[in-house]
Amino acid sequence: MKIIKGETVEEQIKHIDTLLKRFSRKLHKTVVGIVPPYPISNYVQSPIDGVVLKYMFPADGKIVLGVLHIEDMPKSGIDIYAVVHFDETQKSETFFTKKESILIKPDIDIVAGSRLTLSVKTNGEELVSGVWVSLLWVPEIRESIVKQFLIDELDKIGKKNASGS
Repeated sequence: MKIIKGETVEEQIKHIDTLLKRFSRKLHKTVVGIVPPYPISNYVQSPIDGVVLKYMFPADGKIVLGVLHIEDMPKSGIDIYAVVHFDETQKSETFFTKKESILIKPDIDIVAGSRLTLSVKTNGEELVSGVWVSLLWVPEIRESIVKQFLIDELDKIGKKNASGS
């Protein structure tokens, strides 16, 4: 059985070069994947019972950053409540502000199926309105879809693209 193809020495060396390229690709074992943060946002003109966002998380992860903007901030300020429910457990964070915009770094761990309720309450009789909210959630990806391509197929695609056909 002849492994090296080609009638001339030049064709055989070209075939050996192709084989070496294929084997060198198989030696690379490192795979790099990037999981970008997932934005969650909402706008509420007039919050009912103070609720400005409700969200259920499909996977484990972490809420790493949040921004709130209040169009009509009461002079007495507001309390911001972030409550995460999972089964019988509950985690909560509270923030106070008199600023129209606030950046928060809650750093809250999330379990798949957790439900987040974000609400605002005034510290006086005034009403709050025009509430913008945006959060960044970084999912933990343990499983992913892996697509495998044969080296020969990649070579065919590369040759096709190189020839411009």
